[in-house]
Amino acid sequence: MSSSLIPLYIFTGFLGVGKTSAILHALRLTPPGQKTAVVVNEFGDISIDGPTISSEGLPFAVADVPGGCICCAGMEMLTEQLSWLLREKKPDRILIEPSGIARPSDLLIKIRSSDLSSKFDYRPVIGIFDPELVADDSMRDSLLFDDQAGMADLIFLNRTDLSSSDSIEFSLNWFRDHYPDRPEPVSGVHGQFPSDWLEKTFASTYPVKHQSGHHPESQVKGLGWYWNQAIFDEQSLSEVFESLLAHRQTNGLIRAKGIFLTPGGPVLFEIAGKTMHRRASDYRVENRVELLFSAPSIADEASLKDQFDSCIRHV
Repeated sequence: MSSSLIPLYIFTGFLGVGKTSAILHALRLTPPGQKTAVVVNEFGDISIDGPTISSEGLPFAVADVPGGCICCAGMEMLTEQLSWLLREKKPDRILIEPSGIARPSDLLIKIRSSDLSSKFDYRPVIGIFDPELVADDSMRDSLLFDDQAGMADLIFLNRTDLSSSDSIEFSLNWFRDHYPDRPEPVSGVHGQFPSDWLEKTFASTYPVKHQSGHHPESQVKGLGWYWNQAIFDEQSLSEVFESLLAHRQTNGLIRAKGIFLTPGGPVLFEIAGKTMHRRASDYRVENRVELLFSAPSIADEASLKDQFDSCIRHV
């Protein structure tokens, strides 16, 4: 294969499983003197993962594709962003983080059928999975999981520090039983998959085909807001996120993620699965939050906005 082709990696996995952490891990593995570009797709109009990656201070280019699933509404913008990266940034490799509700089979079909198809050296699809979700019967029965698991050439079970030993063991055995021809699944934390995965050159040989049924995008409702000139109280924000987590069974919350400026500096809040996390962030531009709910949802948009507004500090 010609060395002029650009290695292209797709990271697949459901919402909140740690794909952004895996992308950051991959970026830190970039060899000296090489450039990596990242395309980040988020379901809602409020981009959180793109700014999170951009704020890490690593030498790479980020292109956002917000406002819908990348394999549906965002495909035209994806090709535009890929063209821009190839033309202006001239990367040595490209990483794509599609939305957690994207089907990698659809994404591969559309990239391979685009005018850019011949530009890429297609590398293994890396699947990031949460053992607690894999152990959930309803998740495994979904068309989305079937596509993401079926297209993953390499399987990484993430968040094992937040998963039960039973869920981890079940997940490892499930992938071994259902995909015995694939490399042994690997488990770990913080998206830190084996570094040699980025050096593997085999391309996916698994069937790529459209599946029938409703696309998950029709089953997700996104809400989000920006606040440009505001400082938030960190403890009050924590209480709002804890309330969202406590009521996720009734409000239909799938994921919540936000970056807020506080007196102590920027803080990233995230609800993924059954846990809430918060950590310091280097993103200092403005406040933003995105909430994703299963549709139909009983979430009251005005009430939720008021809850976040009430966390603003007034000097």
